[in-house]
Amino acid sequence: MKTLLKKTASNQVNLILESIINWDANGILNLLNDDKTYQDLTPKEFVLTIVTEFMFFKRAGDTQLSLTTNLCHGCNCRQPMFVFKGNKSGREYALYFEFDDNEILDIYKCNWYGNISFDEISFEEKDNLRVTF
Repeated sequence: MKTLLKKTASNQVNLILESIINWDANGILNLLNDDKTYQDLTPKEFVLTIVTEFMFFKRAGDTQLSLTTNLCHGCNCRQPMFVFKGNKSGREYALYFEFDDNEILDIYKCNWYGNISFDEISFEEKDNLRVTF
């Protein structure tokens, strides 16, 4: 896997990942830039989406999150992302970090990663592709 980022941004990314693993919404918020958007949301709104994910994990019985990496198979084709997995449910939540050499430019959820299989692929009309998972 290619080097994700240089040292200047790696500390911030590590702290954000650690805050997510520790279910620490305030820790995440304190690490985000107030002048940027994340997933086209203000930092506070973005953190609320993460809090919602925390609730889904907890409702599924999870008490811990583990962290792995995977590759996007969608809009960020073959780019690395971070995947959080619940210890009881196996539920996963993946985040893609977009950055330049020195800072995080954006963070957003990825839904298309890992081993993806298609049950059915068909063309409904001339230019309409239907994919069933």
